Amino acid sequence: MPGKLKADAVFEGGGVKGIGLVGAIAEIERAGYEFVNLAGTSAGAIAAGLLAVGYRAAEIKTKLEELDYRDFQDEGLLDKLGLPGKALSLGFELGIYEGQYFHDWFEGLLQARGKTKFGDLVTEWSNDVRYRYKLQVIAADVTDQRMLVLPRDLESFGLDPDEFPIARAVRMSMSIPLFFEPVRLKDKNDRVHIIVDGGLLSNYPVWLLDDGTSSPPWPTFGFKLVERAERTLGTADWKPI
Repeated sequence: MPGKLKADAVFEGGGVKGIGLVGAIAEIERAGYEFVNLAGTSAGAIAAGLLAVGYRAAEIKTKLEELDYRDFQDEGLLDKLGLPGKALSLGFELGIYEGQYFHDWFEGLLQARGKTKFGDLVTEWSNDVRYRYKLQVIAADVTDQRMLVLPRDLESFGLDPDEFPIARAVRMSMSIPLFFEPVRLKDKNDRVHIIVDGGLLSNYPVWLLDDGTSSPPWPTFGFKLVERAERTLGTADWKPI
């Protein structure tokens, strides 16, 4: 990246508020930075994923403005039966909305850049497990009650991280419990794992890109959504614990 400043970036999850990340990305780009390694959770995984395959802030903004966000509420057959159907969907499918519309939308954006699996994002540091892939996202394995760093933790499922679809990993990371159906993933013993939103365990995984030194070769910028208004702290009443 001759003539460009380098930076790693980590994006916090934040639901629909995640669209606010685009403005912050635009400012970093305007300051002359190019992103090297990227990580994120939930909505932050969406932003990181698009940047990792080559989108710029202005392009992401355009794609988001074209969206009707109600389309993400894609209902299955049970969901179309009103409140009883949604209750059944929660009981049997563990979520109301299918999440397929999001997956297909995101996959289409990746295909437009010709990068759809993690093998397309292998970096020059391919021998370093922390930085082998330009993109890392966080998901939560409810079955084993553990955090997943994707794609590297896919090896424990007997899967090849290089061949795993980026869109599916991001779909895992943004699977808001109850709202979206979780992603089901089989391990090498044919056991099914329920995978949901990574924000349950690490919504702001800035630690992922810490190289462990006090003077890294370039900075890591953390993108975190905070309220503009200051909060005032009240006095709590003493109560026994």
